Amino acid sequence: AGQADMDPDGKYIKSVRVRTARGVSGLPLPPQCNRAERREVERVLVEAYNTLTGDLKGSYHPLYGNKSRPEPYITHEEEEVYRQAGMLFQAPDSPMMLSCVMGRDWPDARGIWHNEDKTFLAWVNEEDHTRLISMQTGGDMAAVFSRFCRGVKEAEEAIVKMGYKFMNDPHRGYLACCPSNIGTGVRCGAMCDIPKLCAHPRFQELMKKLKLQARGSGGVDSAEAGSLRDISNSDRMGYTEVQLVQLAINGIKKVIALEQKLEKEENIDADIDAATFTDDPSLASKKTDATPHEYTPTPAVCIKDPEKNYPDFHKHTDDTYMKGKEHLLAKFLTKELYAKFAAKPTSSGFTIDRVIQTGVDNVGPQYVSGVIAGDEECFTHYAELFDPIIKARHGHDPAKDVQPHNLDPAGLKGAGQADMDPDGKYIKSVRVRTARGVSGLPLPPQCTRAERREVERVLVEAYNTLTGDLKGSYHPLYGNKSRPETYITHEEEEVYRKAGMLFQAPDSPMMLSCRMGRDWPDARGIWHNADKTFLAWVNEED
Repeated sequence: AGQADMDPDGKYIKSVRVRTARGVSGLPLPPQCNRAERREVERVLVEAYNTLTGDLKGSYHPLYGNKSRPEPYITHEEEEVYRQAGMLFQAPDSPMMLSCVMGRDWPDARGIWHNEDKTFLAWVNEEDHTRLISMQTGGDMAAVFSRFCRGVKEAEEAIVKMGYKFMNDPHRGYLACCPSNIGTGVRCGAMCDIPKLCAHPRFQELMKKLKLQARGSGGVDSAEAGSLRDISNSDRMGYTEVQLVQLAINGIKKVIALEQKLEKEENIDADIDAATFTDDPSLASKKTDATPHEYTPTPAVCIKDPEKNYPDFHKHTDDTYMKGKEHLLAKFLTKELYAKFAAKPTSSGFTIDRVIQTGVDNVGPQYVSGVIAGDEECFTHYAELFDPIIKARHGHDPAKDVQPHNLDPAGLKGAGQADMDPDGKYIKSVRVRTARGVSGLPLPPQCTRAERREVERVLVEAYNTLTGDLKGSYHPLYGNKSRPETYITHEEEEVYRKAGMLFQAPDSPMMLSCRMGRDWPDARGIWHNADKTFLAWVNEED
């Protein structure tokens, strides 16, 4: 331990850290928890961390806009200072985080707790209930790990005193959302500046041999640009915490030694050939006990109280965000109305929380309605919410007004003179479009894969019966193999999009929040006639 400073001259290592993930037993994890359960996780963790003493003593800092705690939330500028120092997570924007709906209600009940020196941190309600992190500049891994061990032990003791515990299975170890983070949950590593080694063609081979992984300086999903690499252990299970830290220390020392060789223009191929993590006897695997252990998960504490689950709408009524617009969901969803529907989903299971989630998550003048339908029944089942929003948005009262229809183009006034720009100077193109849903099948926010494929089958077979100038064919998106037709290429998709004929893969906050991008591109495509003047999009937003 006294020799655990991996870079005593301070040339190659910018900082070191040890972190782990923990979940509070009995409370649902971020992909499943409701608002009240997430706030309970925050309460338990913050109250436990606030009991730490000595050099671990610290305080909680809710994210900007998080009003679930009495502590004042930090500013956007303070958030960025934390992030620049590598101390704070980003708002969820990765495909993994968005796909499993971990960003719901952001930033409600999220924040960072840290000690006064900012060397022991706890993230609250990011990807897991909590991430516990010990970090400091330089390469002294022993000091960082010592602080980590004390902090984790004292935090768990405080959780237990509150009547909770961390999720821990004898066979699987500490549990987290992602199986890659279970076991010890420990990732220990260093931010290394190794311009020559990271450019070596066998760098990734070396990492694999040493049981290490190298990420970009921005962490998971970040590009490997420049000379900085976040190098850490690749395993989390089958070894003890001490073994994993030792493995990282040994491996990172070898990395620095090889960088030094390259600086001297020496060949390192023989070193990479001989590289192994098994030359240290202390790193023999400890996963030898095959005796079955009984493990019974703590039954989930489901907090269904509508009062505790009601959304935080303070941003939705703030003109700083809404820019003079009125957020209709915030206006019409009273606590009484929310409580009425809290336990009454539609027959397909679409809940009031699913109806409003996109409105809760997205605030701004472009998001004024704030509700989404998951099936046909939503409009009548939740009419007390939908109807006033529809009336405010369209000036039409569904409770008493009847919607008229007329699809006879002869009814246009001056139909023969409807060319609005006969000289072709001002108008590039014109279009008329509408949305339709197949009655009896759930809409995209709610449908299963089988239901989505049934929508595709019904629509494509119907469109294929069109004749004359409307006769056409179906073109599944690239990678959609749910139909016998050959799917189009990426290049063909872009040609369609540049012509304004095809939708994008879902990347808007509204589409992602209401889960319309699930299983993309399965059962999605475009049908069009031969002249490409009559089109039908299949399973996009509608």
